Amino acid sequence: MPHSLNNTIKGSHKKTWLGRAKSARPLFLALSSKMMKEPSINQWISDITNTDAMTFEDAYWGTRPSAAGAVPELIKLLNVHDDSYTLGKLIELLGECGDKSVIPILENELQNLDEGIRSWARAAIIALERGEKWQQNSKYL
Repeated sequence: MPHSLNNTIKGSHKKTWLGRAKSARPLFLALSSKMMKEPSINQWISDITNTDAMTFEDAYWGTRPSAAGAVPELIKLLNVHDDSYTLGKLIELLGECGDKSVIPILENELQNLDEGIRSWARAAIIALERGEKWQQNSKYL
């Protein structure tokens, strides 16, 4: 076993197996800075509408673009997507936007033939009336 790798395994805090100074701080700062930046609306929308559950969850629980910028895009997407999975996600997000002017749009969804969509619309309207937070990321609470 190379000496520097052996030192790392034994808990040496001065060298890594590559012989570089061991410090997680620069990496942590770079990652936390990246994570805290507001994502572009296009990238966030792409992730939110992704059918991969983990991609969606990362976007949902991660840093979001401002509601003011995202809400018009979410409304447009209601007319683009026709699958209940994606529509449900979009409606849920509209319910968290804090903008009660979207209630008539959500009320239209109460007429949807799909009971799941109607359920999401009811929940979204209630969330708006209760003042649910747009950001679930602790940075914004």
